[in-house]
Amino acid sequence: MLAIHILLLVAFLITCVAAVLDFRTGLIPNQITYPLVLAGSLAHVVAKASTMVHPNVGWILLETVAGALICGLIPLLLWRSSAMGGGDVKLLTGLGVLLGPAIGLRVELYAFMVAVLAAPVILAYRGVLMSTVKRSLRLLIRPFRRSQEGASAVGEALTELRFGPAICAAMAVVAALEWK
Repeated sequence: MLAIHILLLVAFLITCVAAVLDFRTGLIPNQITYPLVLAGSLAHVVAKASTMVHPNVGWILLETVAGALICGLIPLLLWRSSAMGGGDVKLLTGLGVLLGPAIGLRVELYAFMVAVLAAPVILAYRGVLMSTVKRSLRLLIRPFRRSQEGASAVGEALTELRFGPAICAAMAVVAALEWK
């Protein structure tokens, strides 16, 4: 088993635990995300260094930091606009640290794709698909109308969906594709 296989397996197991907790409670606790970021950085450096003949630890550390920044930037902006939970941000940042920017970004992209595909199914199951579509269309045309709708109209249009399971599903797909 190669070092990347171990990292992929660890990432998959962590995202499984995070998905179950997120699904049940709506939270991904710091007890999962902080160790992922801290231990993930060490694991990434050790795994990368073990695969190189002459490892350059400086470049590996730079790649680790780049993974955190690249994989955490978009989720952070979404969190700032209340469109994503903080646990999701820290989990995706931790995956970027553990797996590096290339694989971490693939996990993030696939997670958004899974969420986009699953959202209509989940909303239809809840019986709120059409009302959510109508509210979304009102938000879309709102800048072009002279309506006096306040900020509450935006808050009413938002629907909560758990993102942890989408991250787990994406991690499973990426791990399967990366396993060579």
